Amino acid sequence: LISARADTNLIYNASRAAYESQNWQKATKYLGILHEGAHSPSTSLLLSESLLKAGDTVKSQEIMMASLEQFEYRDTLVMYVVNHQVRQGQMDRAIEVLDNAIVARPDNFRYYWARALVFEEMDRYDEAIRSLSKAAEIGEGNPELYYHLGVLYYNIGIDLRKSALSITENAAYRKAREEYLAKFREAVRWLERSYELDPKNEKTIARLHQLYNQLQMKEKQESLPEN
Repeated sequence: LISARADTNLIYNASRAAYESQNWQKATKYLGILHEGAHSPSTSLLLSESLLKAGDTVKSQEIMMASLEQFEYRDTLVMYVVNHQVRQGQMDRAIEVLDNAIVARPDNFRYYWARALVFEEMDRYDEAIRSLSKAAEIGEGNPELYYHLGVLYYNIGIDLRKSALSITENAAYRKAREEYLAKFREAVRWLERSYELDPKNEKTIARLHQLYNQLQMKEKQESLPEN
């Protein structure tokens, strides 16, 4: 056992030296050995990066995806893969990774949160709301989550308001106006929850000032600290 551990350490040190000297052939050789032995998520990610640097994009992607199941969708690994897919513009693949991660670890609110961010980037706001609401349910008491949910509703309201401005018929405009005001009110609900938990957060205070002003909630606005 001691010998095996020593051998693994030697291979790891050799892989790091090869990686840092940008000797991708040696790096992929040693990191490949460690990956086969399920050494750690970080060594598998280094292998994927080394393959990418060596020009083997297909194999790099294969290793990245295989590592997810190999290490049971650990946080750092999932987020790395998702960020990589988003940078590549592969949003549907990022969603697929997060869907699988949620199946493997349904109590991890960060996966629902990350999926909501990707949906938002894709302008799929209804799905973003559902995913972020689930994250807020599981990660109850997280002010940053509540803040993000409030901002998401606010952004939807802004988009609806822009569309409403082009409506000339009075009844249709009043209906559209109520729709965007409803989103603003929902934004307030979540931002107030965030503020209760983190009353010194300047970005939450600033956003509430905006919304209270737009919704003509003067008393509530005056009760807030200056932003």
